[in-house]
Amino acid sequence: MAARKVAEQSEVCVVVTDIWKMAGDVVSRVRQSEPDGCCHAGEYETSLLLYFGKRVDIGPAQDEPVTSHSKFFSSDNFVASFKVFWSTWRYQKSQTGTYGSPSTASAEKEKTITISAYVSLLREVYSAS
Repeated sequence: MAARKVAEQSEVCVVVTDIWKMAGDVVSRVRQSEPDGCCHAGEYETSLLLYFGKRVDIGPAQDEPVTSHSKFFSSDNFVASFKVFWSTWRYQKSQTGTYGSPSTASAEKEKTITISAYVSLLREVYSAS
């Protein structure tokens, strides 16, 4: 709704995307966690924080992958075979606050993912102009 309001009140073209769609192929290549390892505070989100220089104490982090309950959905947005995103908050209680595998995170991994997402986004924008 915010994007539509901005577009209606100005002369800009608003582009809304998500990194999961723009860099999914790269994530598939560089990730070390199993499917359901890139959920909340898992491999991807922890790598993102490390890349942007946030202080993360990875020492006490514990992997707690989400258990998918169906072949149709996952909480891991990088698992391309799943058709539906399913929030973990109601069907699996976390013991640590983690839904995924933070132990596999790295800033360098996120740098590769972020650059890929930016390049993909720029290609889309330029091809549409």
